[in-house]
Amino acid sequence: MIRHTEIELKLRLSCREDLDKIEAALKNTPGCVHLGCNVQTDSFFDGADRPLLRQKTVFRIRSISKLADRGDRCADAFQRYVATLKSGSVIVDGVMTATEEECEAPGDVGEALLRDPTAFNSWRGRGCVIADRAAILVESNGNSGLEGFSRIGGYVTERNVWKVQEVVVEVDHTKYDFGEAFEVEVETPDIVLAENILSDIFSRAKVEKLRSKRNKFDNMLAGTIA
Repeated sequence: MIRHTEIELKLRLSCREDLDKIEAALKNTPGCVHLGCNVQTDSFFDGADRPLLRQKTVFRIRSISKLADRGDRCADAFQRYVATLKSGSVIVDGVMTATEEECEAPGDVGEALLRDPTAFNSWRGRGCVIADRAAILVESNGNSGLEGFSRIGGYVTERNVWKVQEVVVEVDHTKYDFGEAFEVEVETPDIVLAENILSDIFSRAKVEKLRSKRNKFDNMLAGTIA
């Protein structure tokens, strides 16, 4: 299990055309390396009276599949499940900080949660530390324990990943039930370096830098993009 403080610069794009312009600029950036594409299907879970949300914590199961290229799924697409507990998320001027705990989830645990999260014996105590911690948090802070534990929402992100100098740049196309969004993210403690790199890329692409006001999960809850 990995526990760390996540620091991420998040910039919104107004449309798919701007995303294409950013990726064209990345391709023409000296020394830039394309690391690949993947599809991330995120599902979030909580108790009946939302004890995790009240604690400003989210429990996520992420299914990751690789793509040969954006929109072109590989024959051996599915790769893995990742379980995450994230708490204390704050975003100011496009910079998000949060405490994150993460681990690989065994395939049977990920599948069981997605199939029927109320079937506790099919995923609890089956080798996923994060899922077990989420269950304890729900039981400790909720009024009804794991009764009513359910999937509270989700979304799908196509992510194109690039490396520029020392930082990894992620270009995201996210599909929600209510619409879609486009975003560029850089996770790094060196926000100044990230700002400089992205300012150059956005300038060459002739795309306006729009600082994200919410993370993807909060967009999902709100039903709008900000």
